[in-house]
Amino acid sequence: MATQLCPNCKEDSFTWSLNEDLPNLTAWGCYSCCYQAFEDEAKERVCTACKRKTESFMKDEEKEYWWCSSCNKVTDVIVNMLITTLIITLASARVSRVLYF
Repeated sequence: MATQLCPNCKEDSFTWSLNEDLPNLTAWGCYSCCYQAFEDEAKERVCTACKRKTESFMKDEEKEYWWCSSCNKVTDVIVNMLITTLIITLASARVSRVLYF
């Protein structure tokens, strides 16, 4: 089985396995740093960096994030939420300003 770069230690030792008890999740583990995460196979999207549909929703014990298995970009979900909130807030402020002038 091919290995990927671990999103935790950046070593080429991140690999996956299937678990019959968790049918929609893929278990990922790193042989170098023992990092473990789960991939939700129902959530996959096009990576904003490499433009391939290889970005997966991952979750470990501490955080949730998007990881691209092609270019290895990692985006924390909390960062995505903050950016989206900021965009919505700015858009609302512009609409309010237009309505009052």
